[in-house]
Amino acid sequence: MELSKNSLLLIGFQAVYEAIAAGKTIEKLWIKNDLASEHWKNLKPLLQEHQIRWQAVPIEKLNQLTRKASHQGIVALISQITYVSFEDTIQNLLEAKKNPFIALLDGITDVRNVGAIARTCLGLGVDLLVLPQQYAVTITSDAIKTSSGALLHLPIARVSHILDAVYYLKQTGIQVVAISEKGKNQYFDQSYTVPTAIILGSEEKGISGRVLAESNLVVKIPMNHKIASLNVSVAAGIIIAEISRQRITIQSEF
Repeated sequence: MELSKNSLLLIGFQAVYEAIAAGKTIEKLWIKNDLASEHWKNLKPLLQEHQIRWQAVPIEKLNQLTRKASHQGIVALISQITYVSFEDTIQNLLEAKKNPFIALLDGITDVRNVGAIARTCLGLGVDLLVLPQQYAVTITSDAIKTSSGALLHLPIARVSHILDAVYYLKQTGIQVVAISEKGKNQYFDQSYTVPTAIILGSEEKGISGRVLAESNLVVKIPMNHKIASLNVSVAAGIIIAEISRQRITIQSEF
């Protein structure tokens, strides 16, 4: 992964330990693949407690990241945004009698796509953007720039798995709508005036089969047969605009 010049790297055990203890969000964590020091034995339980994933890498990778600084076999990338609690945010929205509008991204890793989606979400009334901890974009200064700053203002939560988020949303009475070319229903034939969460998948793999199966609805955007699908950020703009339109129409009737 390439880092921007503004990426915030923490180098060495003490820096990483203090950041975790202070509640900072670790975006990426690289550990030397044969590390077996006392520092590592002390840090590992803390990583497990905070459910922080790490990647074992050769020392050459760490040298490349730090330009051969004294890294002690550990380097971390600190998130430049503050994530919110997924479950707490959902409950707060429902308790405030708000009609939640949530967007979940399943395996979308392209910075430009996520930035464009975040900008649309902020502009058209999405209350929460949800990302998985794995197979998701790294929120760096480049991602924030691509979103025109939207990633700094839009509430964003991270979950262990998108499927877990789907289960929770359904339990709270929020309809879950997957956007996929596999859908049998047209996106504009559905009602989104009730609490709604939409799921968007990567262009390469789409939404995972288990997530599709658990969704309340699977809808598609009609396409000319010569084009199989749209760029995911364009598809997001279409569906989010339709949901916003429906909700504005309902409000204007009262």
